[in-house]
Amino acid sequence: MNWTDERVSKLSQHWQSGHTAREIAERLGEDITRNAVIGKAYRLGLAKPSKSSIARRKNKAARIEMAIKLQAPCDLWTTLPKLTALTCRWPVGDPHDLDFHFCGAHSPGHRAYCEFHEAKAHRTMPAVRRAVLDEGAAA
Repeated sequence: MNWTDERVSKLSQHWQSGHTAREIAERLGEDITRNAVIGKAYRLGLAKPSKSSIARRKNKAARIEMAIKLQAPCDLWTTLPKLTALTCRWPVGDPHDLDFHFCGAHSPGHRAYCEFHEAKAHRTMPAVRRAVLDEGAAA
């Protein structure tokens, strides 16, 4: 078994991409075993990204993309007594200031925020769960 600079760089790339040691060994060649990959990664001090961190990166990218697509609502300066179940309750400003207010834009399906502020505030929700919540709000 020979660890060339090229194999070490490929190992590092695949390792950081989240591939398993078995998959990396298969890609590097016949004389590299799964245990050899694990041992070399350990000696190089490579930390394998967890599956949750990979998922977080994908979700963050999706949220950023969604926020770019959505336009910021016009500021309606809605005060607390004027809020309804269909208005966005995103706070704007410092609650101690006289000009403190809420977004006031339309919030679909009795949600707390408009689409723009919801994308800003929450992680993306699976489509199945969103459909269940939408059905419950309509009832």
